[in-house]
Amino acid sequence: MDRIQARMERVLDETCRTLPYGGDHEVRAFIARKLADSALIGHSLLGELGIVARKALADYQQGRQFEPT
Repeated sequence: MDRIQARMERVLDETCRTLPYGGDHEVRAFIARKLADSALIGHSLLGELGIVARKALADYQQGRQFEPT
């Protein structure tokens, strides 16, 4: 699990790098929840997590953060 968590943290940091100050708590928490959900169902490769994180950021920025997945 440590490797998966390290991948999730790396992807989160890389995804939020373009945001002012690396993203605020709300957006980072939203993306982290999506990453955790993805890892729980077996999507734990770096590329898979990257896709999940980028989609989560796009959803958040478009104001869809409260839609069910």
